[in-house]
Amino acid sequence: ASGIRIERRFQGGELVRLAGKRDLDVRVVHTPGHASGHLCFYEERTRTLMCGDMLSGLGSVVINPPDGNMSDYLDSLGTLAGLGARVALPSHGTMMRSATRAIEGAVRHRLQREQRVLAVWKDGGREPEEMLDSVYEELHPAARPLAARQVLAHLERLSATRRIDRLPERLERRLARGSR
Repeated sequence: ASGIRIERRFQGGELVRLAGKRDLDVRVVHTPGHASGHLCFYEERTRTLMCGDMLSGLGSVVINPPDGNMSDYLDSLGTLAGLGARVALPSHGTMMRSATRAIEGAVRHRLQREQRVLAVWKDGGREPEEMLDSVYEELHPAARPLAARQVLAHLERLSATRRIDRLPERLERRLARGSR
C-alpha cells in the first residue's frame, strides 16, 4: 500500500497497550478464515471483542478462497467463542450486545449452508453457479458471483473433511486462483 509505513506486525496472543486518556490493553487474536492474516482484538476487562470482519451485522462474512478458508473461519469462530466476550464490535453493522449469541449464530448459519451445499452435491450438482438457487433462499443477482465463491469455499471444506469425494480439477483450479 503506497504511502503507508508498517512499523511492526502484531502476533496472535500478544497484549498491546493502546495509550490514551485511559490506557487500554487489548489481546491480539489471530483469526484466519475471512482472510489468512485477519486479527481480532479482545479487551479483557470489559470483555469487548473488536472482531473486524469475523462477524457482520450486515449480512454474511465473505469467505473467498484461496486467502479465505471456511475450515479456518469456523475454527476461528471457535477460538472467539472461547474468549467469553460480552459484546462484539464488527467492522460492518452495529455493536452486538451478545457476542456469544452472534458467534453461535454465525457458526449455525455456516453449517446450515454447508448442509445445503452437501445435499445439492449428493443430488449431482457440481457447478457452484448452478447450485445457488438450491443453496440460497433469496439472492440478489449482483451477489451471485460472491455467493458462488461461498459455495466453492464450502465444497473445499467438504472435500478436506472427506464428506465428499475429491473436487474435480476445474474446481481445484478455481479455488487456487481466487475470484479475480
